[in-house]
Amino acid sequence: MGVKKRLDLIINELGVSGRRFARECGFSESYYATINDGIGADKLNKIVSAYPQVSLEWLVTGKGEMLKKDENSIGKTDASTSDLAERYLKMLEANARTIESQQQIIADMTKKLGNDAPRRVAKVGE
Repeated sequence: MGVKKRLDLIINELGVSGRRFARECGFSESYYATINDGIGADKLNKIVSAYPQVSLEWLVTGKGEMLKKDENSIGKTDASTSDLAERYLKMLEANARTIESQQQIIADMTKKLGNDAPRRVAKVGE
């Protein structure tokens, strides 16, 4: 299950509309509608700030409970939440570097193959 589906489950559990959820998190309605499985750490922080009872770990990974049970933790960002957000951000940055590297490899290979690269690739796929 992806982040978007988990957000839908949270909205349902909290009994709020998607419009209200987006507004309280500081998102535009159009942004919320376009969330797929990728969401930045800044948006995650906005969600847990607006709805501190939501478990960031569950939101990101689907592991654990959707809502925090410890009432003392509601309203506070604990170290584990900050650590999880930091790890998630590092993972996103690593993925971006990987994509950049792969794009460079594709560009280099296209140069090596020359102008007829698309035809060569098509022949291989036939």
